[in-house]
Amino acid sequence: MLVHAAQSTPDLLVGLPDLLQSSLDGPLLHRIERLWTRDLTRLSAARSEYDAIAASYSTLVNESKSKAQAMEARITRLSEQLDEEAKNYAALARESRDQVSAMEAQVRELSDQLSEEGARYATLERDSRDKSVVMEAQLGRLSERLNDEVAKYATLVRDSKTQI
Repeated sequence: MLVHAAQSTPDLLVGLPDLLQSSLDGPLLHRIERLWTRDLTRLSAARSEYDAIAASYSTLVNESKSKAQAMEARITRLSEQLDEEAKNYAALARESRDQVSAMEAQVRELSDQLSEEGARYATLERDSRDKSVVMEAQLGRLSERLNDEVAKYATLVRDSKTQI
């Protein structure tokens, strides 16, 4: 009733008060209930934090992609304008040189911004992977602790049954 597939859940913990009235040691079962409840709460908080980090990472990635696409489109438009101006160079030599220089500066600026966004994206991806590894390790440790508590509880129940 309390343990199913070596995992406790809030639904299973609801049955603990009924066991407290049995011949088992009430304070012991109450302590196990508190430990399990605390572990489940911490596990839930860790999962929520992981989900929040993953959602934040996803949002940042999407924003970076959108910015990169907008910048690429702008670069394409500027490049097309630059080509058109080059065709008309003979007629508008001085004016075109100034516009070409300005557009080239914009293209370089956008290219630099795109490179910076790429670097930020790589950093975000690396940080996210690092945080994911940490969160997985924390979840693993919590799972091991919960399994240890389950094993201890099973031993206590067996010992109490043999003493009865």
